[in-house]
Amino acid sequence: GEMTRAKSLARAGIQQTPDESAWHSVMGGLAMKENDIPAAIESYQTVMQMVPSPANLLTLVTVQIENGKAADAQALLRDHADIVNQQPLLQAVMGRALYAVGKQSEARQVFARSAERCQSFDQLFGVIT
Repeated sequence: GEMTRAKSLARAGIQQTPDESAWHSVMGGLAMKENDIPAAIESYQTVMQMVPSPANLLTLVTVQIENGKAADAQALLRDHADIVNQQPLLQAVMGRALYAVGKQSEARQVFARSAERCQSFDQLFGVIT
């Protein structure tokens, strides 16, 4: 069907231009649609290695947190502290990861810092819930 065709096209794109992160991102999105979380995480990890940006980091750690891999997300966020410290939304995601691994006190501190820097409560609230 359509999913098989989409995956085939994305695989062909990866084979033809393996350094193009967009193809890996497409594969991650397709894996998410099929609820193949390990494949999605692997694809998004590849994207993050290729292009370590706030958006790519947010995508990867959100998938990890929402699928029981909060400790992995926390470690990745710590590894990319340079990106996280510049982005209030990523700080809030770090708080969410900390909360998920049972570090509520540290999570509250991180949430407070990110809330101070967030442009709107709605922006912050969307990441926390």
